[in-house]
Amino acid sequence: MYDLDYYPQISALADFNFGESVLYEYAGTSIRSFPFASVLVHAICYKLLGSLGFILADIIITFSYFIALSTFFRLLRVSSLLAMSASLLIISRAVSFVLRQLCYRGGICVPLSFWYENIPKPFVTEIFVILFLIVVFSFALNHRLIVKKRLWVLLGIAFALLTQSDIYQMFTALIFSACTFLYLFLKLKEHRTRILQNLFILSCTAFLLTIPFLIQRLVEHADIPRRFGAFPVQRSIILIPPDFIINLLWLLLLCGVALLIYRFLLSKENPVEANLKRKVLLLMCGVCLASILSCTLSVLVLGKGIQLEHFTEVTHLLFGYATVLWLLYIADHGIKVVRQRFTESGKGSRILTVATKAGISLLVVMCAVYVVREANGWARYDRQVYDKFMSVDSKGWTTLFGYKDDFIGLVDELKGEEYAGAVVLGTFDHQVNDWWLTFQKGYTFLVDPFNSTVPDEVSESRLVAFCKLLGMSSDDFRSFINRRHINIWWYGQLKYQASRAYTYAPLGEYSEEVQEGIRKTTVYDNFEIALPKSEEVRLVNKFNTVVLEEKTLPRLDLIVLTKEESLRDFTPPAHLFGLSYENATFRVWKRKQALTQDLHKNYDFANSHRKERKRAK
Repeated sequence: MYDLDYYPQISALADFNFGESVLYEYAGTSIRSFPFASVLVHAICYKLLGSLGFILADIIITFSYFIALSTFFRLLRVSSLLAMSASLLIISRAVSFVLRQLCYRGGICVPLSFWYENIPKPFVTEIFVILFLIVVFSFALNHRLIVKKRLWVLLGIAFALLTQSDIYQMFTALIFSACTFLYLFLKLKEHRTRILQNLFILSCTAFLLTIPFLIQRLVEHADIPRRFGAFPVQRSIILIPPDFIINLLWLLLLCGVALLIYRFLLSKENPVEANLKRKVLLLMCGVCLASILSCTLSVLVLGKGIQLEHFTEVTHLLFGYATVLWLLYIADHGIKVVRQRFTESGKGSRILTVATKAGISLLVVMCAVYVVREANGWARYDRQVYDKFMSVDSKGWTTLFGYKDDFIGLVDELKGEEYAGAVVLGTFDHQVNDWWLTFQKGYTFLVDPFNSTVPDEVSESRLVAFCKLLGMSSDDFRSFINRRHINIWWYGQLKYQASRAYTYAPLGEYSEEVQEGIRKTTVYDNFEIALPKSEEVRLVNKFNTVVLEEKTLPRLDLIVLTKEESLRDFTPPAHLFGLSYENATFRVWKRKQALTQDLHKNYDFANSHRKERKRAK
């Protein structure tokens, strides 16, 4: 998993907490905005097995995707052996490795992508995508299945799951299925009434299962969609993605290759089989075209956009499926030709059988070796894993080598008896923050804009209070809030995005340097962040006017800071917090005074509970 934000989501859902799970004072209020469907399996497994549940959930999801993908390929008239082999190559990420090597070393970068381990998208969500494709392709390839109501219910479930896990794939699915059903409705005159009835069943199923998602949208605070990156778009302007032409050219290439495959290979096979595969080629080209158009059409219909770069990820994933399918058809035809020649003698048949078994064994070994190699690489990685947001910070971020070992030391420390009563932790380290929320079941002083339900005003107030507590000056605070990773992680998320698609404020609110940077962006660069001058002034004024009072300060039991250069000079007041732990990367301060009567009660209860368990043993 690359997006650590989902760990707290999983932990909260495992505890049946559907509301606020970040701030102690707001715990359980409202309803979290992020849909629950895509993290449900991990939440259940985490509830049952604790940390080991993540491993079990990953195994379940991986095998489910393997079964779904191999089933999909078999539906498209690929032999079982080739379907399972291709699925194995994809889930092991061996195909992705080849593409990376072609791009990094050979300079050949192609618009293809495949399933990988990021939770929930595409690790979990691609199962829903394949489920959708299986049902729609089944209708298109076998018209007799249109009368099967259970398939329409299944399709409704797939739509509901996509809506609550990957809206970008959902838009593509909506466009593609609408075109497919319209074609079937016009062609199958005798089934028109049945199609309309089943479409009603589909709609009802999807609507009922999407009710939790609709409730979330109705009760969420108006600040939250903006933090997620939602922004208005004028419908009078047709938004053309920057990679539209490239994707269209790649689609034309896929269509050309599909035509050659049918003309020179498939047309020589059994006529019924050839006709089915011709339909498959057309359908795959159709779903790829729908994905290319989905960004423009969704913005045109909704009048708003959100993190538009994810649309191109959908297109590349579908291009990946199409490319693999084309190769499977070529390989399948080649194997049939070879088999026909070998069947002339019994000896030749045995050689072919042995060669097939040897090839499968070699493939399994290669995939296993690659998986172990990848896992070992991540296990040996010892740096601060902040590349996603911090590597592009214009003000820089010091890479902390040995971070992993120091993080393990910090975790062992915070699990000790000395910290048993600590509930609320304050930190600017995102990984420490998410670990505390997920595995310690604690709360944090600062607001995680992605996971919290509170409005922006609370996020800003907490940030101001924490920075004042650490002894920052007004100039320190001004510099701090202009750092990209602070903006994204601790108060803005994507609220202050600045790209060709949208800016929070008019261009005049930004410096000439920032304006020049905005002009170089595309509509996909929704993670480009810049704080407008008026917002900077407002936040700094808030910092200057706030008077920090110990009695009104929200609960704060522990403070954890890294020794990164920008934080080395800041410490909490010595009369409130004492340094309790330190290693090469982290410093930990614990509240000196009695943390409140409740904290002492929690501590005493924890100790008495442990003593009782020891006596019981």
